[in-house]
Amino acid sequence: MKFNLFILMLLLVGCQPESLQPLNSETLEISPDIDISRPSVEHDQFFFTFDEDQVDQIHTTRGVNFQITDPIPMLRLNEDSMTVKKMKIRGNSAANVRRKSFNVDTEEYLIFEETENRSMTESKDFRLLAMPFDKCYIENRIGFSLLQKAALFPLAFKYVEVLFNGETNGTYLLIENPNDYFLDKNDYSILIRRGYDGYVDSYKYDEENWDGFVAQDYLDAFDQIYIRIKNYEGAELFTQINDVLDLRQYMRKIAFDYLIQNGDYTDEIYLYDQPGDDKIQFQVMAWDLDDLFMNQPHEIGNSWSTGKRFGDRYYATIEDVINEIGEKLIFSIEDDLDYTIAKDPYLYAIYLEELEAMMELITPGDIRSEFEKIAVALESFFADEHIFTQSSHDISYCNIQNLRDQIEEKKTLLINRRQEILGQL
Repeated sequence: MKFNLFILMLLLVGCQPESLQPLNSETLEISPDIDISRPSVEHDQFFFTFDEDQVDQIHTTRGVNFQITDPIPMLRLNEDSMTVKKMKIRGNSAANVRRKSFNVDTEEYLIFEETENRSMTESKDFRLLAMPFDKCYIENRIGFSLLQKAALFPLAFKYVEVLFNGETNGTYLLIENPNDYFLDKNDYSILIRRGYDGYVDSYKYDEENWDGFVAQDYLDAFDQIYIRIKNYEGAELFTQINDVLDLRQYMRKIAFDYLIQNGDYTDEIYLYDQPGDDKIQFQVMAWDLDDLFMNQPHEIGNSWSTGKRFGDRYYATIEDVINEIGEKLIFSIEDDLDYTIAKDPYLYAIYLEELEAMMELITPGDIRSEFEKIAVALESFFADEHIFTQSSHDISYCNIQNLRDQIEEKKTLLINRRQEILGQL
């Protein structure tokens, strides 16, 4: 389906008066079997039933991640009732807005015939991302799908609608829990979330997936990355880091960040170790891509966020960064590893190889195709005023026209930027 046809269809649907009738919440029975008088939909719907004070608590609290209990909410996915084992508010920044994101565990398996990137195996542990900082809910979706082109993102994801006591809470991105995917489904031993300044933010270790190493072995290997960047240079530096981190794979990831202008990724990386090879060598997976298409990296003007392994580094302007490393084709030097890649000529030369490889993996046709998929996937969401007006609680309001503008703008930007990068290589 061509995008212009998609917009025409949405406008026609949006003109139907029955699709714009307000909900009358007083007539709704609070139960898992709520039947709502709304337009027919073509997307999955998560119907959560809470006590009314729980809904108020979710919407009004700020800066607190808490588990929703007493009672645990009930859930219906489309027509199937589910038993919720645990539901928790998740995310640091996301805890400061009305539309919260959630970690959800269920007794029964959720099975989706198809997600937007691959067939999804059954899951009882998933995340519902509200994307409140994601303009028109495009950025995470385009980022994850393009990362898959480079084999850098294995999780399944899908747009869904979340409803509280029968009333919509808007558009969400369902995504497999990384812990569930790596540790439970694929028997990896550990999953590490990187924090700032070369430290581990958090990790989960599954001793049942024993691969010859205890948790401390993995944490010590992680520390070696940031020890070795100070002790070696050139080819030996590459060898030493690559011994504990698949450095070319990591470079492909930051090459993607350069293409898509990812403004915040130091602490948005998971590290995992392939099982069964009798060694620890981490690979990486990106996470939380709602700060894309930025004019400058996260470290500009932020003294607290830059690594400290080479002393205090502060950049008031992008010109300060250029004065530090030269005009390099790398988006951020916030993390000391990225700073090292930019500064070391041998590492930077290898990085340019991976940058060129990334441009070949993500073609203009891929970019056009993925944006068209986004347009089609969001069709039934933006045809319903009840749903898209929930974006008024987000960083920016989005309707059909905004969606069209954002897709065209970002699609053109990415295609042109890719061509510019190739011209510089």
